[in-house]
Amino acid sequence: MRHTTALALATLIAVPLVSADAAAETIRRFVVQNATGFCQAALPVFDGQIRKRPTAVANEGTSNAFVSCSMQGNPVDDNHLIDDIAIVLYNRGAGDVSVTCNLIDGFQAGATLHPKTLVVPAGAREFFVWTPSEIGRTEIDFPNFNCNLPVGVEIGYGYYYQTYEIGS
Repeated sequence: MRHTTALALATLIAVPLVSADAAAETIRRFVVQNATGFCQAALPVFDGQIRKRPTAVANEGTSNAFVSCSMQGNPVDDNHLIDDIAIVLYNRGAGDVSVTCNLIDGFQAGATLHPKTLVVPAGAREFFVWTPSEIGRTEIDFPNFNCNLPVGVEIGYGYYYQTYEIGS
């Protein structure tokens, strides 16, 4: 009798643990990074115009300046998919400006360019968001950006959502 009771008790304890591991679950993680940590002037000629402040990378010059950005991320595989990605720009100027930024998706020779031009209102911010479906893919790999920043425009931060398949 004792042996049967001990076996039944062990089974009751072990079954929920096994079942929890067998069930697949999806979680979505939000990753944000300040632009000073992942953006810089694209060429030395722009270094005198671009200022890296604690809260943004800003064009404080007298003409447009190109900035390149490479976000830190986790390796992307079938269990870690980047759902959408964005950079946030601020216009500290007195008038609305048109800004072009590109998502460069991929690694070196295999990278693809996805341009986006938006109007950033004076004294406001604008979210440049790319989704996998918008660029004809199921995921975004190795996210990089470049932007042609008008005077008074700055990149504040970037973010992405990453979906994880766990427990399968």
